[in-house]
Amino acid sequence: MKKRKVIFLFLCFFSLFFIISGPALALEIVYPKIPGFPQIQTPNEILKNPNVLPEEIFPLYVRYLYSLITLISLTIALFVFVYGGALYVASNFYPLAKPEWITQAKEKISAAFLGTLLLLSSYILFGIINPNLRILSLPKLQPQAPIAQKIIPSPEPQNISSRIDVELPFGRIIEKIFENYNSDIKIENILKKPRLKRIEEAATNDYYYASLLQKNSQELKNLSLQCKCQNANPTTSCDPLSCSPSSYNANCDCDTCKTARKSIEKIEKDNLKNLDYLKKEKEKIITETEDIKTQLKRLERTENFIKDCDFPRENSFLAYLNLKIGIENARQIKFWDDILLAYLTRDYRKDTDFATFMCNIGGTILSTPPPEQASPDTLTIPDQQKSCILEAPVGEIIDRVKKITNLLINKLEILVRLNDELAGAVDQMHILISQCNSQTPNCVSACERTISGGCIPVCKGQTCPEKEIAEQLNKINKIMEIKEEEETTEQEKNAIKNTIENKRPNQKNTNNQQEQNNNIKNEEKIGILPLVKETIPDLLKDMEITRYVMSSCERKDSGNILKKCNMAMGDIAPEPENRTIYICCEKEDFYKECLQKCYLKTNEENSSDPEQKKILNSVERLTKGEYRKCLSSCLTKKSDSAKNAGDPNWELISECKNAINFYCCQE
Repeated sequence: MKKRKVIFLFLCFFSLFFIISGPALALEIVYPKIPGFPQIQTPNEILKNPNVLPEEIFPLYVRYLYSLITLISLTIALFVFVYGGALYVASNFYPLAKPEWITQAKEKISAAFLGTLLLLSSYILFGIINPNLRILSLPKLQPQAPIAQKIIPSPEPQNISSRIDVELPFGRIIEKIFENYNSDIKIENILKKPRLKRIEEAATNDYYYASLLQKNSQELKNLSLQCKCQNANPTTSCDPLSCSPSSYNANCDCDTCKTARKSIEKIEKDNLKNLDYLKKEKEKIITETEDIKTQLKRLERTENFIKDCDFPRENSFLAYLNLKIGIENARQIKFWDDILLAYLTRDYRKDTDFATFMCNIGGTILSTPPPEQASPDTLTIPDQQKSCILEAPVGEIIDRVKKITNLLINKLEILVRLNDELAGAVDQMHILISQCNSQTPNCVSACERTISGGCIPVCKGQTCPEKEIAEQLNKINKIMEIKEEEETTEQEKNAIKNTIENKRPNQKNTNNQQEQNNNIKNEEKIGILPLVKETIPDLLKDMEITRYVMSSCERKDSGNILKKCNMAMGDIAPEPENRTIYICCEKEDFYKECLQKCYLKTNEENSSDPEQKKILNSVERLTKGEYRKCLSSCLTKKSDSAKNAGDPNWELISECKNAINFYCCQE
């Protein structure tokens, strides 16, 4: 049975190969004519016949092959039939015939008859089912008459007013970066702790577990001093006369730390637990850091859109709400589905974030192109200047958020790196301690004279690598914290304690550039906890007042409009400046240097001065706060330096305003 299957598969494969390769070999092989069928062309004739179309070659080739195989099969069947008949006759008359010849003869005659019947039946059945199956040719295509196309009239244009605007929710993105309370209205986020609280807890717990590891490492060093060779057992005996070892085995056995073994094992077990806890806090910090980076990229993208989308295409959210009244189809496009304009206030009221801009990008009601922007050289001051009553320092807040965020990310990444270094140092301390606690201590057997003149075996040597243990403990201490009176290396400047808890140092007023740069570097040594407890909440308070300005400027019938800096040039800035807005800055070196100097400045919220308290809780905070005082003072000093250097544009330096600050001015 298996042999028949192999033969059958071989024949199938050979036939398939013959069919596929037949046209390629047709010109190399001379195919015979089929007797009795002169109308059937051979492959050589088919390929040489100019009247045969390309699409007819394969059907004609199959027809030839089918006819040839049928003729060969009938010929084989005839020979088998004759052979079976001869075998049957021989079985009856041949004297040496075998009995089984009759059976074989009948089988061969039956097989030949059935094969012939099958071949003829297939041809007859094709003719009965569908005679066209025997015609191996493609029908000729008949030309078709063209179909008349219906002309569908175009619909009449409808005068539907529409407007498409993109949301630029910089306020909500900033709060996503610095969650100091849970303002998200989504149900799944209501019970989550705000980000600043999560970072504060992770940093506090991190320092707690790191301190335990430092304390335990100190105790391990102290316990290692109890590991002495005197605690081991000598394995040699002593010659009483010469008081020398009587055997060559000079080793010692037993535990040299047997008095401290339980304490060492307990501390190492506690360290393993604390390392696990430290790893969990590190993973939390990594998660927060990655999410902050994502939100920071969103803020940078939003900032670029605010810069590129100029008035009148760019409107505050309040102005947009007024503009879309009467528009039949007003559509708002979100950049990110998880940034919602609706949010919860601190007293759990649902409100809309007006610290948002809308940029018009399409619709039938398109904003007209913005007027040509003036430059300080071409700026003409009208006789009746328009006054601006409020300022929304959007650009300054975004710049400060970016710098503070990058500083926080840097601090968190330093903390993660120091955690890895601390974990490695503690593991190395365990390895060094294990050398003290070994079952084969680094001790040798010796003999000593007693006071009475006898000779006893003792163990001598140093069981622990005391120098390496002391160096490892010193490394752990440097990772954890530094002493102020010592000279510090770059490694020590980034100690865990400083990274988490370092307070902002008091700065000295100076005109020396080198000392100013040192002051900036010292300010950036601020730790994570002061950042999340003091600096960021102070910045978010500025953000809240900016939101108030944007929600109140363009109310109906107020006669005011919110202008970007470049559109407000020539108008009078609000108090306390009351000076004409001349220049908008962004990439100028002097402006970036002043921003770098002042971005960490915070207001003293617990001031005892009632006037200062009033300022910090009003819109004057934005123009009279510590950051703005620092920035104005810095720009004034830069202007004086430029004047002394002979710079013709020295006056403009002190007048510099952030390019995407907005002003609430008269229309």
